[in-house]
Amino acid sequence: MPNEPSLGEVVRRLDRMEARLEELVREMGLRVVSAELYARDQRELERRFTELERDLAQERADRETAIRELKTQQVQQGTNWRQAVYAGILPTLFILLTLGVQIWLASRGTR
Repeated sequence: MPNEPSLGEVVRRLDRMEARLEELVREMGLRVVSAELYARDQRELERRFTELERDLAQERADRETAIRELKTQQVQQGTNWRQAVYAGILPTLFILLTLGVQIWLASRGTR
């Protein structure tokens, strides 16, 4: 029996354990959020996630529209280039050819 603690020692140890337990509970209370706050945060996260999904879908649609517009613009540029050739270069060639023929005919007529 000499190694066993006295009843007073047991009570003091229990008091220390109880005080430490209360301290730990207070600390945990400071670290733990309420269910209401947690639910509110979850709703906010869900709202933000939904908003990001909507923005991403809009961005994809905008990108597809921009790609279609670029393709249309490229086709239009090709059409413009062909029109420039037909409207500018070909008439110039015909005029030069006509002048060449006239010069050739004029040179044959003077002999």
